[in-house]
Amino acid sequence: MERYISDDELVYLMRCGSEAAQEVLYKRYYLIVRRWIFPFIGYSQGEYDFEDYLQVAMACFSGLLDCYRADQKTSLKTFMYHVMRKRMLSFVYQMKRKQLSRYFTFVSLDETVYPEDEMQFAELIGDPSWQYQPSSILKIKETEEEYQLCVKKVASPKELMIIRYIHDGYPQQEIADILDISVRSVYNAVYRYHKKSKPLTSENKCVKL
Repeated sequence: MERYISDDELVYLMRCGSEAAQEVLYKRYYLIVRRWIFPFIGYSQGEYDFEDYLQVAMACFSGLLDCYRADQKTSLKTFMYHVMRKRMLSFVYQMKRKQLSRYFTFVSLDETVYPEDEMQFAELIGDPSWQYQPSSILKIKETEEEYQLCVKKVASPKELMIIRYIHDGYPQQEIADILDISVRSVYNAVYRYHKKSKPLTSENKCVKL
């Protein structure tokens, strides 16, 4: 019976020059990466197909193997997932900018709106200074910080971690995979968090904690 070789062992062997270890890593993560990139396909709008995304992702994978360090107390899979997700989001952002640039024309503010019109583009732009109110911005920030402190007093570290993943846009199934827990546990943690935090907003109990 063949022994299962962990990712860390394969990375070590690959860095020692083992092409076989590198091939095993690529085959192992090829299917994993394919699953990871499915959520990004909807952003392509026909310009890029699945294979284009897969090629970009596997190119990232190749570079990230050199950056991974086992002493950072995270598995290769978790490291790859987080960094590759950011790289793919960056790719989607650049792609969107390229697509949108086709529909925009840069003009000078000194130009007139119509050739026969005397109104310039500069006259159409409002003064944004009225939106800048430092005192209100500071009060909002202080309120947010005070609320976060209150929530930390009533929520568990696990609940706070799961909520951070939720705020970052992770679906519950992915959170469960990352934390190695069931989807039901994720759902229960989110439910408990909202149940604990609701009185803080509805009854303004922060100052009483």
